[in-house]
Amino acid sequence: MQKQHFFFLVILVLFLQNMQAQSILKDFSGRQVSQQTIYLEWTTKAGNTCADLRIERSFENGAFEEVYRYNGICGETDKDQDYSYVDTIMEGGKYGYRINENNGDYSDTLFVQAFTDGAAVVAYPNPAGDWLYFRFTDKYKVPFDYTIYGTDGTIYKSGYNQLPQEAIDLRALGSGLFRIIIYNSDDYVFSAWLLHTQD
Repeated sequence: MQKQHFFFLVILVLFLQNMQAQSILKDFSGRQVSQQTIYLEWTTKAGNTCADLRIERSFENGAFEEVYRYNGICGETDKDQDYSYVDTIMEGGKYGYRINENNGDYSDTLFVQAFTDGAAVVAYPNPAGDWLYFRFTDKYKVPFDYTIYGTDGTIYKSGYNQLPQEAIDLRALGSGLFRIIIYNSDDYVFSAWLLHTQD
């Protein structure tokens, strides 16, 4: 009888450890979408809930600090739930993000290498509407080639720009997240995520 109790306790402990080790998160990702913002998104698995889920950030492998808290209960019993947060940054460098699930579990740390206004080119506004404008340092203020890619690598728009206004017409581009790359005399100059919205 004692043997049966012992085996039952061992199975119960292993079951509880397994339950505790299971994350409520299905995925967690992030990317820089403008010179001073990083877009984070995550999904909680169906059948899981959480209370006061928190986003924590570190800079250049420093200590983590809380930057966002989802107040209340998240998740649904019958379907996965998607969430997002836009973090404002003040300088370029390596940012680490993790999700504190408030149940003793943390997500894996997500690292995003961010670039800010010190770049040779600044694109604005981002999110963008009908037009995307550029500000160049004197060294790069010349006509340029550009390519706009979708998140799956599809090319949506490319061309050669020599307008004095230094702008790209985005009116034919659908809403979504895109990657823009600018070349100057066949040399790589600028690359950034672009969030495009239509009224």
